[in-house]
Amino acid sequence: MERQSYDLVVMGYNGQSEQIVLAEHLLAVGEHHLLLIPAAQAAPTRILICVTTGEPGKEDVLFSGRLTRHLGATAVLLSVVPPEQGNGQQPARAERFLMSGERTLELLGVPAETAVRTGSAPDEIAAELAAGDYDMLVLGAPLPDADGNINLTGTISRLLATAKERPVLVVRAAVSRRGLDLPLIPSSARIHDLKEVV
Repeated sequence: MERQSYDLVVMGYNGQSEQIVLAEHLLAVGEHHLLLIPAAQAAPTRILICVTTGEPGKEDVLFSGRLTRHLGATAVLLSVVPPEQGNGQQPARAERFLMSGERTLELLGVPAETAVRTGSAPDEIAAELAAGDYDMLVLGAPLPDADGNINLTGTISRLLATAKERPVLVVRAAVSRRGLDLPLIPSSARIHDLKEVV
């Protein structure tokens, strides 16, 4: 029997706490992304894509950009800078990252804008969601723990409560889809030890 993998799994979600456990289980059993839908509704036309700077954020932009193009929607890329980094180089770095993401979306044929906010990520995402007339939210999945589990409690579950009637797409980074492919090497190991393990 051949096993077929999927890019996206869709799950009904109405805010019950046991559904978070089911969503975590769905993410644990495959390499797919997860779209949580609260009720039947029209296709989204304006999507808020929340990203952090770095490789996982790039993957969030690519996958959600393809889905956004398929839906014929527009997108806003949002990055939230923690308050303690609001006066340093982080806002400029976030802006450069978002501009690159905006160019990527435009190459995919997706009209896009960018926004940078400073503060607590859940609070700032909720504020942008309320202010921007969005009808879908995209969040990056947390990286898995040492056992390969993805924990959606905390920021994700809080934002699910905020999103209410909106669909929420949870995008997984490739590292979380692959799991831990490499053997764990103690920090005291030397380079020649690494060659022997690999």
